[in-house]
Amino acid sequence: MREKTKRLVSFAVALCLLAGCFIPQATAYAAGVSVSSKSCEVGDTVSVTVKFSQTNIGAVGANFTYDSSILQYKGGSGTSGGGGSGKIVLTGSGGSSVSTTITFKALKAGTSTIKVSAYELYTLDSDDNLAPVSGSGKVTVKAAVVSTPKPTTKTKTPTSPATPTPTPSAMPSIPVTVDGATLYIARDLSEITLPEDFTVSEITYQSDTIPAAVRSDGKLTLVYLTDSDGQSGAFYILDGEASAFYRYISLAASGTYTVLQLPSSVSAPDGYQQADLVISDQTVIAWQQSSGQNPAFYLLYVMNPEGEAGFYLYDTQEGTIQRYADRSVELSPTPTPVVQKTLVQTVKDSPALLILFGTLLVLCIVLSVLLIVMSRKRRAVRQDKYLLHDETQEPKE
Repeated sequence: MREKTKRLVSFAVALCLLAGCFIPQATAYAAGVSVSSKSCEVGDTVSVTVKFSQTNIGAVGANFTYDSSILQYKGGSGTSGGGGSGKIVLTGSGGSSVSTTITFKALKAGTSTIKVSAYELYTLDSDDNLAPVSGSGKVTVKAAVVSTPKPTTKTKTPTSPATPTPTPSAMPSIPVTVDGATLYIARDLSEITLPEDFTVSEITYQSDTIPAAVRSDGKLTLVYLTDSDGQSGAFYILDGEASAFYRYISLAASGTYTVLQLPSSVSAPDGYQQADLVISDQTVIAWQQSSGQNPAFYLLYVMNPEGEAGFYLYDTQEGTIQRYADRSVELSPTPTPVVQKTLVQTVKDSPALLILFGTLLVLCIVLSVLLIVMSRKRRAVRQDKYLLHDETQEPKE
């Protein structure tokens, strides 16, 4: 009986172990980022879908980058951007994914990589940060197809040719030199997308009238420069005082911040040395601490959305910018203790006092001698009187 019971128990245990092998195991779901790839033509608006995948997803924070010479950021739910970079902040309700759509405008032909890097990714049932994770997609922009009208066979009566009026694009371009390279001022901005808060206006440059993009407050003037073939165009800031051009670069924060060149009348704060900083594939002049501390922070000279120019600290890791305040404290010099001179030192340092005190000393000596002589004379007179008195008082015999 006991042997039979042992066999039944062993069979039941083996059956349970065997059944456990067929129970599906929970598989950890790795976090991921996917970015859709799109194609469009110059001037089109294109939307890219960004999807973050993770079981029971709760919150996501990410950065994204793109080529600002090909694409212009227009918007997107939970996104902010401009100038070649931006941020994504999303919240989930516990599903397996959360997504958003970023909208761009195609500026010129080319291919731009949209790279998304999550620096925060949390689930609703854990406080562990599952970042970093990243993904990328591409937007291919093709040149707009221009239809060529078919020639007609209708003959026209020959007439005397009229003198054609040159259009802005047909007018000869004005060559300018920028960093040793020859570029050309575009004569027509009708097909060029202007930066936010800029409008087209005509200005005079070296006795020529050219189109330019002027900010609403009139504090910035941009000129569109291209190569000799009219390609690879970009906006450049016209420095009226120096009659020079330098690349227009903006940083997107709570508004648009434009990177400026440092005027000759302004100098960098003490403790900073000049350094090169790459923003949106463009190298700009910046400054870093000479001590080597805080290498991720650069000092830039920019114009804020209110048109005020000054130094700002740019965080290359977070992509944030804030006004620079000189926190150095000017120490008052320690007063040198005044050493009180003695009477002897005072007399030695003044010839007049030395003569005066010497004269007084001589007078004192003379008076002392006179007093001694007079005292002795008076004593001798008194002795003579005493002797005379004694003589007169002697008894007669």
